[in-house]
Amino acid sequence: MDVFILTLLFLLGIVLISGLVFWQYGGSEYEEKRIIKTSYEDASTVVEDALRYCKFTPKSKYPNRGIINAESKWTMKSFGEDIQVILSEKEEGVHISFYSRCKLETQIIDWGKNEQNAEQFFKAVKVMA
Repeated sequence: MDVFILTLLFLLGIVLISGLVFWQYGGSEYEEKRIIKTSYEDASTVVEDALRYCKFTPKSKYPNRGIINAESKWTMKSFGEDIQVILSEKEEGVHISFYSRCKLETQIIDWGKNEQNAEQFFKAVKVMA
């Protein structure tokens, strides 16, 4: 009986710690949006250049819909991420939506990697715009 209770407490502790880590690092996907004041064509070029600068490998591009898909490489923190950038032209400028999601669907914790991808990407966009 004592072994059962200790095992149960141990497992409960693991679940609680996992929950805290999940809360701390935000889960397995991340989204960030920004606006740049430039033409749609220039924004599209800047986004593609920024993806290459960040060493994200292009997968597909849908210019009619303003969607560019890419992926990041495997690291010690993750098995890579799928990245999607969506451009939309508005009055105040071009809206850039950046989405980063862990490739491994069962990966619950991204260890902050998806947010790092967004930060790295938008730093490159800022320099290139």
